[in-house]
Amino acid sequence: MDNNRRQMIDVPLTRLIIHPRAQPAYEFELDLQHQCMQQTQDYPSDQALQLEYPQVMPDNSSYQVIAGWSQLLTARYDMNKLLTVICVPDIESPVVSNTAWRYVLSRMLNQVHHPTYCAQLRRALEKSNLSHSDIEELTGVSAKTIGAIARKLSRTSLSTSKRQLQKLQSERIEKMGEQL
Repeated sequence: MDNNRRQMIDVPLTRLIIHPRAQPAYEFELDLQHQCMQQTQDYPSDQALQLEYPQVMPDNSSYQVIAGWSQLLTARYDMNKLLTVICVPDIESPVVSNTAWRYVLSRMLNQVHHPTYCAQLRRALEKSNLSHSDIEELTGVSAKTIGAIARKLSRTSLSTSKRQLQKLQSERIEKMGEQL
């Protein structure tokens, strides 16, 4: 794929479709059971930067998504909204399929360690510069504490989350000991 021929463009959501050769990978990801409860989030039109840009190929009056579709899986959108995408030149079908599967696999390989997921999610929420209300808005979960939000998102009981925090602390202490 020639990176010099890629360009960022704004496309109406109504003109985005999944490329037929990417469809098996897309459907596979749709069927995955996720560690964290997926939330829908509205992306405000004034948001300065998307977190991920779908990669698309032009096709007559539409654009076929070949990778980068994660936000399309979980977000609610105004269908009249424009989404910034990376338009790539026409590429061969096997490359489209390969790109789609590489995208799914890379997302799976970058998942957080399951036995300490709730604890790590809690730490990330606590370390973020987001206010409590911003976290509630981002996640779609309302709770009195950050720990409670993390437990609800990860579907973890209070006792399990406490065990995870202890395990995470033990692993960190062990890792620091190995580095000395």
